[in-house]
Amino acid sequence: MTSRPPVPPPRSPNPLRNRRRADAAATAVLSVAVLVLAFYAFVLAALFQMATVNCRDDCRLGAVYTATVFAWTGIVVALVTAGAGIARSHRRGGWMFLWPIAAAVVIVATWMIGVVVVETAVS
Repeated sequence: MTSRPPVPPPRSPNPLRNRRRADAAATAVLSVAVLVLAFYAFVLAALFQMATVNCRDDCRLGAVYTATVFAWTGIVVALVTAGAGIARSHRRGGWMFLWPIAAAVVIVATWMIGVVVVETAVS
């Protein structure tokens, strides 16, 4: 009689693998959303100069241009930082989906600061 080798117990799903898949999916969706947000923020920041249409001599055009550059710089910094953060988190096994969220917050904040600067420069 030959004995059979023992049957290994069934494998349970790896919760770490499922977490990584969900994190990667959320990161991909949020990254696309941030890119769309960045595009619209870029276009709308380019329209800051249209706020000076009704100005005569009391507008500060330098402040309007500074607000535009500030908003555009915030978009670039947010996207570069998010990309580097996602890559670093992927290498170290951390949460990646937090970086696109942080980028969205930075983009909205710098754009809103630009709007406030334009409002003070025009009025």
